[in-house]
Amino acid sequence: VYLAVRSRYNTGHREIGKAGVQISHGIADKSYRTAPRARSYDHVVVPGPALADRIVASGVPARKVVQLGYPKLDPLFQGRIGAPARDGRVRVVYAPTHGGGSEKYTDGNRHAPGARATSWWHRDQIMDLLNHDDLDVVTAWHPRHRPDRRATLSEYVGADVVVADGGSTIYEALVLGIPVVLPSWL
Repeated sequence: VYLAVRSRYNTGHREIGKAGVQISHGIADKSYRTAPRARSYDHVVVPGPALADRIVASGVPARKVVQLGYPKLDPLFQGRIGAPARDGRVRVVYAPTHGGGSEKYTDGNRHAPGARATSWWHRDQIMDLLNHDDLDVVTAWHPRHRPDRRATLSEYVGADVVVADGGSTIYEALVLGIPVVLPSWL
């Protein structure tokens, strides 16, 4: 098996004798698992039926679509991550998606497709709007912007609300029962 690499998106390149598998790192539907980018793979792995239906409707044969689920959140549902200490303030998790581009843009890329769909570029403005005297503000940067490259997970424990903009954190917070605020005014 060889996993998705960017060069396969447009070329349809196949490695002889190996199965091609496209699997993304998140649950958000960012349109890169649809027919134009997925047609050259033998299998397209998705988290659940809604995205599976969308991919099949885009022209990917149903026999290629594999529903895996979303095991990232299992440690939270299993209680393996404890709640951090609280001080009585409302805990707000600010979790913007990356600023566009690829991993080579560690501080984002304003010219990349989708770069305007993130509040990353307005993070200082958003942080200034959150009264830190009344709110316990926890930042959950995209793994691209974290020194440890760790995904958002423990930040959800004890969160009262999540401010998110266009990535998986929207769906993750909702499935965990945490209200989400979308800074659509940006």
